[in-house]
Amino acid sequence: MRILDKCRWIFIGLVLTWLKKLLGNRILPTASSTIRSGGNVNRVDYILDYCRDKSVLHIGFSDHPYTDKKIKDGTFLHFYLKQIAKNLWGLDNSEPAIETYCRLTNDQQVICADIMDERLSTKINHQFEVVLLGEIVEHLKNPHRAIENLHNTFSAGTILIVTTPNYSSINSFAAALNNTEMIHPDHYWYFSPVTFLKMFPPDKFVLLDINFGMYFQKGKKINFILRRFPFLGDCLIGAFKITKS
Repeated sequence: MRILDKCRWIFIGLVLTWLKKLLGNRILPTASSTIRSGGNVNRVDYILDYCRDKSVLHIGFSDHPYTDKKIKDGTFLHFYLKQIAKNLWGLDNSEPAIETYCRLTNDQQVICADIMDERLSTKINHQFEVVLLGEIVEHLKNPHRAIENLHNTFSAGTILIVTTPNYSSINSFAAALNNTEMIHPDHYWYFSPVTFLKMFPPDKFVLLDINFGMYFQKGKKINFILRRFPFLGDCLIGAFKITKS
C-alpha cells in the first residue's frame, strides 16, 4: 500500500509540474503577489515546537463537537500541548463543551469566554507567552474584531499563533476540478496569504513567521510533492508578536 501511495504521489507531482508550465501564462503580474514562506510544515509539530516550555492559552481548545471523540482516540491537540507546555489553559465559548472536557479529564484550567466580546480582558486573569488560535477565524462573521480584541487583551511581546484553512489547498483544488467545493458549513471566509495577513496590521503585530501546513498527526513528515508545491497545503499558519504603541 505504501508503494502504491508513493507511485500515486509521483504521478500527481508529474501532473502538477505539467500544469504549472501549461497554465503559467494565466498568472497576471499586476494581480499577483509573492510570499516568503517557510514552506509546508506539519501543523501539529509546528504548534508544539512553538509552545514547548511556554505558558500557553489555547483558544477554542475543546474542538467542539468532537471533544469526546478526540479525547478517546488520542488525537486531541490540547492533550499534546499539556505534555510540553510549562502552563496550559483552555478558552472556549461553549459551556457544554467545557463541561464535557472537565468531566472527562478533571482539568479545571479552563476559561469560558468569547473572543468577539470587547470585555474579553476582564475574563482572563493570567499572563501568557503564547496564545494559540487554531481554525477559529474562518468561523467568525467579523474576524478582524476578534484579532483587535486579542491585541487589546494581551501584553506586548505575547506571541499569537493563528491557523486557518488555506484557500488553495490540494483538497480545494481537487474539488474545483470536480465542479464542487470543499468547505465546512459553518465557515464564513476563505483566506489566502495576502488576505490572512491583512488581519494583522504592522503597527500592532510583528510578523515572525508564515507557513503553509498539513493537517497531519504529530511526527508525520511532509512528502516531496507538498514540499515542492507548498501553496497546496491544508492551512495557513502565522506567528505574530503583539506590539503596543
